[in-house]
Amino acid sequence: MKVTWKVEGAADWSSTIVDDISCSPIEIATKVIERELKSPQSKGDGMIFGLVLMVTHDQMKSVDETFICHVPTVLANAGFYRESTAIQKAIDKLLKH
Repeated sequence: MKVTWKVEGAADWSSTIVDDISCSPIEIATKVIERELKSPQSKGDGMIFGLVLMVTHDQMKSVDETFICHVPTVLANAGFYRESTAIQKAIDKLLKH
C-alpha cells in the first residue's frame, strides 16, 4: 500500500514523498534528503535539516509511532559524506561543552 510519508527537520523544514508503507523510515528519510540536496534550489550544506529528522506517514495512528532519524546517518546513507561529517563534528563540539 502506498502512503504519504512526511519528513520534518529544523526551522519548520518538511518534505513529503509517496512510497510503500513497508519502507523503513530511514530509507524514506534518505530518499527525501537525496532529492532535496540534488534539487537545483538546494544550498547543498545539509545543515538546513537540523540534527534529527522526524518521519511519519498518513496511516500512523499515534504520535508515538514517529521515527526519529539521526541526520548525519541519513546524509551518509545518501552519499553526502562531507555534510554528514560536518554536522557530526558540530554535534560532538556541542556535547563537549
